[in-house]
Amino acid sequence: MNLKKQYSITINIIIISFVLILILLASNLRFYKLTKTYSEYDENFMISLHKGAIENKNVSINLGPIHKDININIETLHNLEKSILLPLYVAYGSTYSPGQYIILPLILNENDNYESIVKKNRSIAALASVLTMILLFFLFYRVEKKISLLSALTLSIFGFSINSIMYAHHGGVYSTYGLISIIGLILIYLSIEKKITTYNAITLNTFLLYFSYLNIFFVLLFFYIEVTRKNFKTFFVSFFLNKKKYLILNLIILIPILITFLLKNEHDYHRGKSLPAVENYFDFFDFFIILSIQLYLSLKSLFSGFIPYNSNLYFLSVFILLIILILNSVVRNKNVKEKTLLIACLIYFFQWIVLFCFNIIPLDQTRHILTFFPVILVIFYLSFKSIRINNIIYLAIILLALPFAYSDAKQKIEKNISLYDLKYLDKQDDKLILTYDSLQPLLFFEKKK
Repeated sequence: MNLKKQYSITINIIIISFVLILILLASNLRFYKLTKTYSEYDENFMISLHKGAIENKNVSINLGPIHKDININIETLHNLEKSILLPLYVAYGSTYSPGQYIILPLILNENDNYESIVKKNRSIAALASVLTMILLFFLFYRVEKKISLLSALTLSIFGFSINSIMYAHHGGVYSTYGLISIIGLILIYLSIEKKITTYNAITLNTFLLYFSYLNIFFVLLFFYIEVTRKNFKTFFVSFFLNKKKYLILNLIILIPILITFLLKNEHDYHRGKSLPAVENYFDFFDFFIILSIQLYLSLKSLFSGFIPYNSNLYFLSVFILLIILILNSVVRNKNVKEKTLLIACLIYFFQWIVLFCFNIIPLDQTRHILTFFPVILVIFYLSFKSIRINNIIYLAIILLALPFAYSDAKQKIEKNISLYDLKYLDKQDDKLILTYDSLQPLLFFEKKK
């Protein structure tokens, strides 16, 4: 018995050490040559666009009976990235959630030049990506009550995902969105375990909306948890009648976000793919084909890195196997908590697809899908956990893929690769390339030698 226990402890120490090495390697990739990859507009506007201001800015607020003009002087405008006004500027002028940009002014100082500002801005994204990996590990441990090689394999997919690595080198919100998604999933699982009340979980998630508006998807998941307990009616009525403090607190937290959306209602954002007209029956079949291909390409983009991107047959096999295992786990998994978490993740993903079909949200192959990357990985983990696969197989896959994945990721960073097609730019003789000529000021992208 003592030998068996000693063996178990030894195996756990080996797996823990292995996971720590994975996290360290993945962290290294996210900070490696942080300022040496191409800049893109999505990460530059919040630190450079306001530099083109040529006069004071007057902001008019017209909300019902509220009519207020706020004047911002030109000096403040030129230094917005170092001002506490930065998150308000981001919230009003873009679709980004502003929470991340509360941090940036706190870590900038007057002596920072453009490159150091870019580095600090990207450091927030890189750190968010590393924390996402650590919290994924925490959730897997919480679910399984032990450290397994399946969790190590799943972490490897995230850790060496080229998509995740390149957007950790990007000062936008996408890595932070992924971090907030995994926090949302942890709240979901703690609610399933009854370690936290659904009221408190919803309230915490409402606060997280400042860091990712897309965490609104989790609200329906909390409702689903109450449905599984056959307690939804009681919970819903109680939330509005008996637990008024939670309702009031949630409304107080939401009011600034609602005001922000009302102030920028003149913007017209269309993302995704519109459903065909009802009378066009055959178009629905074509639409389904397009949706399936887009879904496949999106998942391929997330998984590429640990799995080589050009391994089409391998990707397709994993994609089909994952679908089969999801269906198997939903039908046959006897663990109530795991099954509830899996279905909750599927509901999250279903919401995303529905909104994509109504031209509201993108389902692309680059940055936006990093938001639901943790959700996909939890689905992957729970689906494979429902079948018995020898740990030797998981270990062999990791050991075979890891050296190539790490080396390939470093090479892509060193080549200044972008998930956009910049081959055209590489062929140009100019050292400085101007893009987005409809914007003021023009943005400069310096080619690295």
